[in-house]
Amino acid sequence: MIKFSFIIPIFNERKNIKNCLESISSSHFKNFEVIIIDDFSTDGSYSYIKNLYSKIKNIKIYKNIKKGKVNAINYGVNKITGDIVKIVDGDDRIDELFFLDNIDIKRDEARIDKTYININDKIVKFSPPKNLINKKSSEVFKNYISIPRHMWTFHRSLLKYIFPMPELLPYEDVWICFHLKKFAKEIMVNPNINYHYIQHGNQVYGGILNFNEELNRFRAERNISLINYFLNNKTLLDLNKKDLLNNKKYYNLFKFDNIFNKDFFELIKDMKFTLIMKYILLTRFTKIYRYLTILKWKLFH
Repeated sequence: MIKFSFIIPIFNERKNIKNCLESISSSHFKNFEVIIIDDFSTDGSYSYIKNLYSKIKNIKIYKNIKKGKVNAINYGVNKITGDIVKIVDGDDRIDELFFLDNIDIKRDEARIDKTYININDKIVKFSPPKNLINKKSSEVFKNYISIPRHMWTFHRSLLKYIFPMPELLPYEDVWICFHLKKFAKEIMVNPNINYHYIQHGNQVYGGILNFNEELNRFRAERNISLINYFLNNKTLLDLNKKDLLNNKKYYNLFKFDNIFNKDFFELIKDMKFTLIMKYILLTRFTKIYRYLTILKWKLFH
């Protein structure tokens, strides 16, 4: 019988983890396991979960060996035994249709779950960009097209291509997305919305809730680090062209240095117009960019 494996890396999720776990366990489908990796929480998350779920055999919690979400997910991957894999955030929820929509995933296949994004109790529907599905891997990499890892559900046969992730990887979403795009024999988008992503004010990648100069610089720095990692290890994704990720790298360099002078105009001459406009809006007209992002999601997703 098909078995689902949920990997949940957590840090200080004592207030949220119960809702997350109940969204999984409330389904009529019971052949699943939940592997929780506590990433050095300071709010008592580990003890709380250990005491609350100690008698439930298919929910297990472990303490991370090395601090960091990348390491926590790597650790969780080593513990799973199921056929179909889903990485979940501890403050998010699975929809009741999730199991039905993903139970027929076959070897080397991946699915994308549409997502409800909860922003201060306002719900926005988010679907993957069509280019991620329709374009070749090289085009996806070149244009840095990615979606969050929580939207992916995939067969365990693909684990060997993705994990272990490098310990020093700045963050995991793009890494997982690029490798699934490259190695999955088939990628399909599920018709239903199967994931509820909760955005709140203390998330590093809290999207449209968290735009300010400090966070923009921090995110840009992490993206630059990730892009440099890919460029310095081109065999990972067969990145053979020297300029394959240059557009995105320049865009993040602009965000990091907040360049808007003669150097800016020199650097953008080979950069896509859409990225130039995104940079200007994000760094100079942050509130306008935020509302345009919400509007885009409502109109096109």
